[in-house]
Amino acid sequence: MNTLLKKGGELITFTPVSHPFFELFKKIYNDPKWREQMKVMKTYDALYRGFDHDQYLETLKATGFEILSAEVREWSYSHASMEQFLEYLESVNPFVKRVNEEKAKELIEDCAAILLEAGHLKKKKNENVVHEYTTLTVHARKLFQV
Repeated sequence: MNTLLKKGGELITFTPVSHPFFELFKKIYNDPKWREQMKVMKTYDALYRGFDHDQYLETLKATGFEILSAEVREWSYSHASMEQFLEYLESVNPFVKRVNEEKAKELIEDCAAILLEAGHLKKKKNENVVHEYTTLTVHARKLFQV
């Protein structure tokens, strides 16, 4: 970012701070049943180690940015049904492509069970399925070239 902007240039970043999938992928990674398919997970650094938003802001400041605003916000996403959620989960799960179709269905079902058990996925009376996550939006201005 620093190289791309001139002095006085501004940027806006939108980053997930927490998401139930971060914990989910760690749990699946540690499950011997899925360990082989998940071994690539450590290359997904943010998923593996998490995201420290205070450290992110400090890094921006240390590399010549003035923080104009920073907002941490809670979000919830509602799916019309468990089936719709499972389709969503399959579409965003980077590890599904590492297994055959039959195993992919089993992986998705295991993932949903973990999320439900941990309370990260909530079934509502109207059949909706809800998950919540947190984001950080930062507006910053470049003060100097590093």
